[in-house]
Amino acid sequence: TVVRVNATTQVVNSIKNMIQRGELKVGDRLPKEADLAKEIGVGRSSLREGMKILNAYGVVESRQGEGTFVI
Repeated sequence: TVVRVNATTQVVNSIKNMIQRGELKVGDRLPKEADLAKEIGVGRSSLREGMKILNAYGVVESRQGEGTFVI
């Protein structure tokens, strides 16, 4: 069976997987929103929703004017 996940869940899982694989480390800045959305294959609004969830989990932190970082 193919498990279908919504785009927001896809964002959360993709970022968590990148961290687990060591592609992203604590302190790393995430790519630009448009680039990351394209890489994961989701729209920007879904990416933003996923980032809100990761922020709530304490996985990433958005800093105004600086970007989003792995914490």
